[in-house]
Amino acid sequence: MADRTQLNRDLNRSNATVLNQDIAPNQGQSGGGATVLNPKISASDTIGAGSLLCGKYRVVEKMPVVAGEADLYVCRQGSQKYVAKVYRRTASIKAEVIERLRRIKSPYIAAIYEVGAYRGATVEILPYYSRGSLSGRTFHYEQLRSKIIPCLNEGLKALHDAKIIHKDLKPSNIMLTDDQQSVAIIDFGISSAAEATETVLVTQTGMTPEYSAPETFKGLYSSHADYYALGITLYELFCGKTPYGNMPA
Repeated sequence: MADRTQLNRDLNRSNATVLNQDIAPNQGQSGGGATVLNPKISASDTIGAGSLLCGKYRVVEKMPVVAGEADLYVCRQGSQKYVAKVYRRTASIKAEVIERLRRIKSPYIAAIYEVGAYRGATVEILPYYSRGSLSGRTFHYEQLRSKIIPCLNEGLKALHDAKIIHKDLKPSNIMLTDDQQSVAIIDFGISSAAEATETVLVTQTGMTPEYSAPETFKGLYSSHADYYALGITLYELFCGKTPYGNMPA
């Protein structure tokens, strides 16, 4: 029983992604990074089972996952299952991020198999991880040391070598692989492509404050911010809570 993964019942809304209201649009172009919902597809819309996405992926069902930026669907091509991420915001994953992600060949970074559109909304076809995310789970030290930390280190290195800053690393964006021997980083919806400076200045962006480095509240993101989020994530996976989660307001 020592190696058992345990669910943490004390976690509730700590993984919710929120819009940072403290970052003002005048840090760059006005409203350049603001999240805007796509009027052509709303949260109440559901893509029916049997619908075809990207011309070849048949929708099976909508996933019971609450996300501010997109809806997730299980779909199939032949016998293989995939996840279709259908964005409800007009500014979806950046084209330069998609281009760089497709060049990454790492088992610790979720692949993007295809990008298309549905009723004006961007659709990504992603791997289906039947074991779910690490959200709400705790692990013993040896599990973290021998399995999770090496995978996340390699995954972040692959991202940063490709000049991609994830910007929202947290347990709900880390998936347990089907063999339960490794994990993979997902959700690049707010990720940015860095240039030579390796620092990105943004106006407004979706973020999860509990995992965010101090400088990100001023709109500054670098690879160091991803490692800050990794530290908070590992603390939570071991302790069952974030270090600042129970502090009084």
